[in-house]
Amino acid sequence: MKIDWPSHLPVMVQFWRTIMFGDGGYQRNPLMAHMKWTSEVRMDEQKFQHWLDLFHSTIDELFSGPNADLMKMRSANMATMLPRRIKEFQNLS
Repeated sequence: MKIDWPSHLPVMVQFWRTIMFGDGGYQRNPLMAHMKWTSEVRMDEQKFQHWLDLFHSTIDELFSGPNADLMKMRSANMATMLPRRIKEFQNLS
């Protein structure tokens, strides 16, 4: 799996600005964005938990306060929901 980080990072910023502040303009489907990788990479709870641990430690390093707490809560919800939805989608196929 090779990710084009220069083009992916602005999309991630847009996504999280939309999740956090409603002003990022992200209008894609994050489930479908992750589904395209499932043939190459196992997208399961462990993978998302690893991402969540890294994401939370980065937030803790750089931020504090109510917005940091909210971002950790919303990212935890995302890390729980996405692998479940991926599994559901795969079971329908």
